[in-house]
Amino acid sequence: MTTDRLPRVAAWVATRLPLACIGAEVLLVPLSWVGNVYDWGTNNLLDAKGQSWIFSSLLDNFRRAPIAELVLVLLAASLVRECGLLEALVRRRRSLSEQRALQLLLGYVLLSIAVVIALMATSSPLVVSSLGTFRGAPLQRAALPLGLLWLMGAALVYGFSSGRLAGLGEALRVSGHLLAQSASCFATLFFAAQLLAAVGYVFPPFMSHPTLRPLLCALLYALPPLLHIVASIKTK
Repeated sequence: MTTDRLPRVAAWVATRLPLACIGAEVLLVPLSWVGNVYDWGTNNLLDAKGQSWIFSSLLDNFRRAPIAELVLVLLAASLVRECGLLEALVRRRRSLSEQRALQLLLGYVLLSIAVVIALMATSSPLVVSSLGTFRGAPLQRAALPLGLLWLMGAALVYGFSSGRLAGLGEALRVSGHLLAQSASCFATLFFAAQLLAAVGYVFPPFMSHPTLRPLLCALLYALPPLLHIVASIKTK
């Protein structure tokens, strides 16, 4: 598959993900009834309790979706795309302003690494939990949002120093481009959350499974924004 076809394929798949989630939920309804009849240990979505659960849990299911994380991912991806950082990294010939911007970006990266090393060397509570390990420390629990904020900072450093971003106002404006283009991503997230909750209701052991549930959550929650980001890639 050529690189110019990849965004089109990603856009095609992204527009059909909500239908795929709805179709899986529809198939789950008769499956839950069959499993209840044959005593498979499943909950029936067609009985009174199941129907009550379907309509009373719609908002609760959506609240469990990583909406805040999705917004940060789209904001960071939009900034990286609009400031031209990825283009500069892969391009062999760069202008003088781009070279200087990349040098400043390297300084930003090195400074960030030095700060983390200093925090670890001083056993800061940010990187060391009460048990004396990195696991459970505030920095570890907030790794994803901090990483996305760091990426947004890197994009701003390059964008301002290269002249691609004229000011903070423009940075705020372009950061929302991908967010606006990916409005359907939130619809997909809604139906994905309903599907995950329905699978957990019909098959109770699924909720406590150490592997299957995290894998399905990662697939359904990470795939929509990834597809929208790939679909937004500008090809020449």
